[in-house]
Amino acid sequence: MDHFELLVRSILLRPEQPAVILLGHFAPQVLIQNGFAGPELLHDIVAQYYDVPHISAKGTLYHEYMLDPEGTRRSYYSDMVLASPTGHDLMSDLLISFMQTQICSGWSTTMGHAFDVPYMGAQAASAPESDVDLDVQAGGVAAQRRALRVPKARLHSRPSDILTFREVSPSCNMANPLINPLPPCHFYGHGWTAEHKVSIEGEENYWQSETVGANMRLPFNASAGEVAIYYYQYPHSVPAGRVACWVDDDYANRVELSGNANVEDTVTTITNINDNVEAGSHYVECVMQGTKHGAKSPPFRMLGVFST
Repeated sequence: MDHFELLVRSILLRPEQPAVILLGHFAPQVLIQNGFAGPELLHDIVAQYYDVPHISAKGTLYHEYMLDPEGTRRSYYSDMVLASPTGHDLMSDLLISFMQTQICSGWSTTMGHAFDVPYMGAQAASAPESDVDLDVQAGGVAAQRRALRVPKARLHSRPSDILTFREVSPSCNMANPLINPLPPCHFYGHGWTAEHKVSIEGEENYWQSETVGANMRLPFNASAGEVAIYYYQYPHSVPAGRVACWVDDDYANRVELSGNANVEDTVTTITNINDNVEAGSHYVECVMQGTKHGAKSPPFRMLGVFST
């Protein structure tokens, strides 16, 4: 839920103030694994906290799927997870229906036929009648900005956290050469290489090392203070290396990351290595682990460094 909240919050904080609508997919595989209480309930919590609409195909398909699982799957799904063209048409109809409802509601209010739009300009009980207050009372720009303000706390914040709250400002250094690329000289003599490969499965970009003791420093800027490493993990049948990563000179609190995990296929994983870095410029240092410095190691592949 933290990752999803960070995504929504980061979008809402953008200078252009974009509108956000969450469109939720309903997959039979998720229902089989979790029952009715699936991960979309966490999305509901985020949507309610940030007051953004969450439209889901679950309400439309759940009852039908419970009555006729096989028929519903044939009608709306390509497999147990992915929607078929008909399933995508259903999701687009749900989104269009919601937007039409909002447009009609606003139009009815404008024409005086209904009053379904929330009034964002109500005056405080004991506030003086200043020009600013009148603007707010009339539903002007000040009222709109106050009503649309992003909460000054995260979902997991306690009351005691409010005074020390730091706003997120996500940034990343990625192995993808199109996103904040590092200069080639950054890798000279350190035992790490920047790999860019294209195959029938798509494009792969990652930093790789196969040498025990190889170290790499990656610069980043912190705001809220969370730092995470994004990397590949493979089944135990595929040899993969290990690295230890830490922030600045905080070697004592290093976090070891393994390229292997209990997975059936290759996956990408993100792991936090620090949750309370001071605001400003810092670096992450990662060193390949092994028993003998300079010895050959199974590869470890890193995709990027993220900070909030």
